[in-house]
Amino acid sequence: MTTEIENFTRAFFTNLGAKLEEKDNFLIVSNVNENFEKFYGKKSPYILVFEKTSTPEEKNKDAELMVRGSFMLNCMKEFLENKGQTSIIKLLFDFKPIEEIKKAYALKNCNIDSLTKKEENQAILRFTFLTNFQYLNEKEQLNNSIYIKDNIPIEFNLDNFKFTEGKKEDILIEDVKFPYNMAKERLKIMLEPKIQKTGEMLDSKLKKELERIKKHYSREKEEINENLNQLNRQLEEAKKNNNEQKIKKIEESKKQLEENSLLEKLNKEEAFFINDETHKHSLNISTKLVNTTIIYYPIFTFSGFLKNNGGMRIIELKYNPIKKEFSELSCDCCKTKIQEIYLCAGGHISCKTCLRGCSVCQKDYCTSCLRECSSCSRKICRKCTKQCSLCGKHKCLTHFNSLGICDRCR
Repeated sequence: MTTEIENFTRAFFTNLGAKLEEKDNFLIVSNVNENFEKFYGKKSPYILVFEKTSTPEEKNKDAELMVRGSFMLNCMKEFLENKGQTSIIKLLFDFKPIEEIKKAYALKNCNIDSLTKKEENQAILRFTFLTNFQYLNEKEQLNNSIYIKDNIPIEFNLDNFKFTEGKKEDILIEDVKFPYNMAKERLKIMLEPKIQKTGEMLDSKLKKELERIKKHYSREKEEINENLNQLNRQLEEAKKNNNEQKIKKIEESKKQLEENSLLEKLNKEEAFFINDETHKHSLNISTKLVNTTIIYYPIFTFSGFLKNNGGMRIIELKYNPIKKEFSELSCDCCKTKIQEIYLCAGGHISCKTCLRGCSVCQKDYCTSCLRECSSCSRKICRKCTKQCSLCGKHKCLTHFNSLGICDRCR
């Protein structure tokens, strides 16, 4: 089972851009930020183990056991508290555009050619917070990263991508105040289950402690009240017997007990210990922003030519490498979104439903490019049709004489 210390450690080094590798129950951390290496006093790689039952000395003498109080863990916490910074990361992508296009779209009667590429960087902001939970002389730390894209919190895992150190001039971030506030609100939601669980645990323990205190002082106060009642009974008895000496002695004892104000002292003591236990069982939460990371990546725009034997068309597609998605394409005729691309000889992108063959030349045309012969009703392209100079109707070439007059007008 993954422990909180292990989660904290993995998140810490991931946020530093380090490389994490599992081997023989060890976590090997390499390519660590130079600032932390200097702070820790040792260059990476670091070999870490998280189970107390392990004996790292027998397996690897350089391994460090990550438990509460360990030197490495303390250094990590101090580094976060003192070394907040802003870093820039560039995501790296290696793919073949034409292959990706063919995965997204089926080129049915055409090919793509002369592809060119343009890039426009977009950014994701990562805010890393260190949250301290302090209660019952315990201090628990959580490391949470919130990713914001276009002022909206998103699910993102940097471990799924290759990356390198970025450059300031590659990306422009105008204002981080609004996304930072969004990240804080998101963090509150993430911490709610932990706060609720810890609060319920503290309430349960506080209830037991308060019951113990009240029970103890209740017995003490009952004993004092019983002593006073006993003296009152003895005083009444002495008065009945007219025993002046005994009356005087009892009254002195009663006066001394009342002057000492033992009940008042006990009430004050009880209130003090109740307040003390309430304070001990309170939950103190503090959150600090320890790192802001600008993660940028390119949105690719590919331009090229769709070609077949009959026609050609310039096409432009945008590609998001994070989502591995291209921009949508629609049929030029019916506007339906398509995954199968047909190219008509007139240069239109068509779906299968809107594509026809010219009855004369047999070339592929979309319904927008075909006309119906008013004489024989065949579907024909513009190249295979002619307009009658008398009636103005479009017909197959076979219906005209040498003067350009159709057979009906003739």
